[in-house]
Parts: sequence; structure tokens; C-alpha cells
Amino acid sequence: MNLLFFGGTSGIGNEILNKIKKTKKNINLYATFNKSKGKLNRINYFKLDLNKDFLFKKKLEKFKKLKFNYVLFAAALTDASSII
Repeated sequence: MNLLFFGGTSGIGNEILNKIKKTKKNINLYATFNKSKGKLNRINYFKLDLNKDFLFKKKLEKFKKLKFNYVLFAAALTDASSII
């Protein structure tokens, strides 16, 4: 089973991934980050800036090949996200 988490290095995203990682041993976890790669083990991190459309489309092709069972979204998309 594969799970993709957009915004997996934010406070909330990191906590959710950590809980899933501890309770589900038979799941492959993938998470995106913009500036800082996460530090949790057993998680595959992808750098992705959702504000840059052409980069998103390029990564989307890579994600399609992995065939995710679940996709969670906790990424911030506003200009204000940089000051929070």
C-alpha cells in the first residue's frame, strides 16, 4: 500500500506521518516538502514547490507511476504560508 502526503514536513503533516509510521508497518510513505526535508525514517521525501505549476506537472508524472492508494493534502498554498 502506498500513501502520498502533500505537506508532510509541516507541524501537522509531520505528526500525522509519524503516527501512521508507528501504527502501520505494511505501508510505503511518501511526502512532499518545499524548503526543509523531513527527518523521519521510512519516509520517501520529494521536493515540490506547489506555487510553480511546471514543476508540479513534472512531479505528477513521477507520482502516477507509483500508484498511490491514498493521497493526503496538508500543504499551504498561500503567500502568507512563508510567515506562519
